[in-house]
Amino acid sequence: MSDVAFTPQQIESAIRHGMRGDRQLYEFESSDAVQKNATYGANLAHYRSVAQKCLDEGDYLQAAEKSWGVYTQTIKATCAAFGIRVSTHANLLSVAQSLTMLAGNADPVTGDRLLRALHTARSLHQHFYEDELADAVVERALSEVMDAIDLLQTLFGRE
Repeated sequence: MSDVAFTPQQIESAIRHGMRGDRQLYEFESSDAVQKNATYGANLAHYRSVAQKCLDEGDYLQAAEKSWGVYTQTIKATCAAFGIRVSTHANLLSVAQSLTMLAGNADPVTGDRLLRALHTARSLHQHFYEDELADAVVERALSEVMDAIDLLQTLFGRE
């Protein structure tokens, strides 16, 4: 998949497609978009560090929740880079699905990987509230989500 590159227009189109159910598209002013992109980027780095620390300390519930935080901040940072604000779970998931479809159209294996990671991240978020996954499952799932976050940043990140 490293050979596939998406144009900014393709990425923005996928994001806007994911936001289609929202009657009002929330757009940032360009200076706000830059600031929000930086904030979300800093948040995802922080949550990633905390998720690993929680995992190392055996706090699987917090590790699971922080992995969801890393995932959501990655999607929000991608959207903010295009001046679009995502503030609801529904829009966040829809945009993530749209980006996954874009990747999957270029490479089905990558699309499947991102789709599994999306479902895994949601499952980890649910685990925080329900405490229903075994610790070993959380460890493996967290690793899968973090690998997918790296892939999302590679495919859709903007400097």
